Amino acid sequence: MPKIILASASTSRRRLLESAGLNPLIMVSHVDEETEFFNSLSPSDMVIALAITKAHTIVDKIDFPAIIIGC
Repeated sequence: MPKIILASASTSRRRLLESAGLNPLIMVSHVDEETEFFNSLSPSDMVIALAITKAHTIVDKIDFPAIIIGC
């Protein structure tokens, strides 16, 4: 069974996953969300770009099957 990784330091997101019965591994991506690139996007595109960037940052650091939630 793959592990679930939350690529965020957000306590509220961790609690939400835990309230759903999940026990995510927390791996903070350290993506700078305030860059000119992200801020130039529409809100919906920014959310998608951040999630993908955070997930890609974490996937390079693991060597086991996982579902990565980058939000």
